[in-house]
Amino acid sequence: MDRIMMLMACTALMGAIGSARCAEKPAPKVRIIAVQMKVDVAMYRNLAVFRNAMDKAMAPAVARKARTVPTLIALPEDVGLGLVLLNHLDLVKDAKTFRDAGTAVGFRYGADVYENSVKHNISQTRALLLTANDKWLRQAYFDTFSYLAKKHGVYLLAGSAPLTKAGTTSVRNISVLFGPDGKILSQTSKVHLIDLEGPEGLDLEPGSINELRVAKTLFGKVGVTVCWDGFFDDVLDRLVDLGADIIIQPSFNPQVWTPEQETDWETGLHARLKSRPSVIAGVNPMMVGNLCDIVCEGRTNIVGASANNGYLGRMKSATEPGVVVVDLPAAVGADR
Repeated sequence: MDRIMMLMACTALMGAIGSARCAEKPAPKVRIIAVQMKVDVAMYRNLAVFRNAMDKAMAPAVARKARTVPTLIALPEDVGLGLVLLNHLDLVKDAKTFRDAGTAVGFRYGADVYENSVKHNISQTRALLLTANDKWLRQAYFDTFSYLAKKHGVYLLAGSAPLTKAGTTSVRNISVLFGPDGKILSQTSKVHLIDLEGPEGLDLEPGSINELRVAKTLFGKVGVTVCWDGFFDDVLDRLVDLGADIIIQPSFNPQVWTPEQETDWETGLHARLKSRPSVIAGVNPMMVGNLCDIVCEGRTNIVGASANNGYLGRMKSATEPGVVVVDLPAAVGADR
C-alpha cells in the first residue's frame, strides 16, 4: 500500500511540474503580422485592380496565417489615400505631384466640389475629399477590406484613408479594424496631424482624444494610434486607460529613411511602451514606395517591453515590401 501511495504522490508531483512548465511558456494567444507594403499610383487604376493589389500585398502575411490561434494582419497608414484617384488614371498619369493629380480629379467634378465647398464653407481640397467619399472612395475602402478580412478569416487593420465621419461632412484620417467575419470592430480618427494633412495639405479634421476606443477581440483589447499619434503620451495614456493589450500604429513616413529618422522613430512606441508594461506589443506597419512626388520609407517593426532591445521583430529594409511576424504572448518573433 505504501508503494502505491508513493507512486500516486510521484505522479501528482510530475503533473504539477508539467503544469508549472506550461505556465512558464504559455501558448500564443494571437499571431500578429505587420505588412510593409509598397505603394504606387497604378494600383488605384480601378476597383478590381485595387482589390487585387491589396490581396497581393497581403499574400505573404496570409501565407503565414496561424492555424490554431487568431491572426491579426496590420497594413500601413494611408493605404486608402490613393483612392482619391480611383478610376481617373487617364487624368493623372502625367501628374508630377500628388496635388496636381488631385487638382485634375477636382476639375472633372468641379460642380460637385464647388457646391460642397460653398454649402459647408470648406476648402476646395476638403470639398474634393468629401465629393470623392460620396461618389466612390468610402465604399471602395470599406468593401475591399471587409471582403479581404472575411476571405482570409483574419483580423485586419486596414491602414487608414481620408474618410468622412459617419453622419457628418468631416473628413478625417481614419483607421478601421475589421473582424474575421468582415464586420467593423473599430474606427479610429488621427488626433495629431502632420503638415501634409493640415490646412495647407489635405485639410483634414483632427479627431478627439475622448473619441478613442479599444476593440474587444478573442485575444484581448486592441487600440489604434495612427502614425504621429504614437509619439504622444495623451493618446497612449488614453488607450492604456481603456485597457489596450495591443496597440497598432499604422504609419506613412513621407521622407527618405536616414539614421536621423531611425533615431527619431525610436522615440515613439519603441521607447514609450517601456513605461507602459500592461501593453503586450506595439505594432508599426510602414508604407514604402511613392504616390507621385510623395516618397515614403520606413522599417516596419513590432515592439514590446519584454524584448531586450525593445524589438520583437523588425524589417531590415526601409524601401522594400515584406512582413514581420510575432506570436503573442510567447513573443517569439521572426522578420523577413
